[in-house]
Amino acid sequence: MKHEWQERKVATNEKTDALIFNLWWSLNYGAILTAYALQESLRDFGYKSKLVHFMQDWCRPLFAGSFAEDFARRRLQVTKPIESYEDVIGLNDEADTFIVGSDQVFRQQYNQQQGFLFFLPFADAEKKKIACAASFGIDYLEGSKNDNRLKKYYLSLFDAVSVRESSGADICRRDLACLAEQISDPVFWLSAERWSKLAADAELDDKDFVFSYVLDKKDKNNRVCDCLRKKFADFRVVDLGDGQKREHRAISPEAWLYYIKNCRYMITDSFHAAAMAVIFNKPFICLANKKRGISRLRDMFADFGLSARLVFDDDDIGERKDLFESPDYARVNQIVAEKASFAREWMRQAMARPKMSLPPEREAFAFFVQQLDMQQWKMNEQNKQLGEVCRLLFKFGAANFYKRRIWYYKFVSLFYSGKKRKKYKIKCEEWQRKLSFLKKTAKFVK
Repeated sequence: MKHEWQERKVATNEKTDALIFNLWWSLNYGAILTAYALQESLRDFGYKSKLVHFMQDWCRPLFAGSFAEDFARRRLQVTKPIESYEDVIGLNDEADTFIVGSDQVFRQQYNQQQGFLFFLPFADAEKKKIACAASFGIDYLEGSKNDNRLKKYYLSLFDAVSVRESSGADICRRDLACLAEQISDPVFWLSAERWSKLAADAELDDKDFVFSYVLDKKDKNNRVCDCLRKKFADFRVVDLGDGQKREHRAISPEAWLYYIKNCRYMITDSFHAAAMAVIFNKPFICLANKKRGISRLRDMFADFGLSARLVFDDDDIGERKDLFESPDYARVNQIVAEKASFAREWMRQAMARPKMSLPPEREAFAFFVQQLDMQQWKMNEQNKQLGEVCRLLFKFGAANFYKRRIWYYKFVSLFYSGKKRKKYKIKCEEWQRKLSFLKKTAKFVK
């Protein structure tokens, strides 16, 4: 069912300048705010854009009524929901430029359900393709050799490629034969004043508090948080934790910005929370989070001369007096401004530059690969449907029925010899194969 805001904001055949693929829907404050920043920046350049409304299955039941849906309704321009590969192909009728980024759009672990969608295999040969501050999230290339051959081919069809981290530029050069420019995340492209205006819309007046936004709680992180609570015992602690995925604790992105902007101190393990702390010139520490990717944090802090703010598990926080002092933000702000200016100019030129022409044989091959990708998508959809059927069979006891048949033929075979015993053994093996198939197929919907 389409929501009212989707009906109001989307015209099916309305053409726009660019369509953007990223993770704006993923119930993550950083993901939706970097999408907002990119869309606002394109508007500043004079371009209309829409974010593609395609999300992974795990997010669908959580998205309805979430802070992400509410923010999208109020602040973003979004396409109609994408439900099939035919809908994806249909996007070619809605724009002549496709943009992927920013955030971890090239991280295979996070995007397996979409296959290679973020490498834009569906886009027609005459469409312009831009990777904007895309991130691999880690400092090595995930995937099999065949996966990475496809990535290499898909990127060769891009008109402009930029990545967020220097490690990402190394991956492109070393593993994908692609020269990628390193540019800053779009959240840095907007001024602190524009973000402050957004934060003011939260209409909060909390003061004198420490903000804790740690997504992955673990014992060592908890010890660091306890140490900071003692250090700032005179201040209230606003602990959001992983509230972005907990309905009873989730706040609006505007309120999230407010808490970062107005806190006395912040502790986090989030890339974009740390980025916002830099933008608002706040004292903070960032816990190195291996699960979510340390290289992207290390690269950002190194770029801004803030490497000391990245704290590892074995760091003794209590002995680090420098962590409780404000960084030299006069110097940091100059670096941020220079990098943001470079990134905006890179993106402006990428949008203005004409589409590169392909030789006829490459266009034909690109079309062939597009059709193969469509068939792969359809097969995946059929596998999911088959998995749902098998799950229902499990629910209603089909597995137990199969097991009874296996034990029946095993038992009966004990009373015979020769051809009859062989016959019952073959029957038993057939039912074992059926049970194995049922179990494996049901995993598609787990």
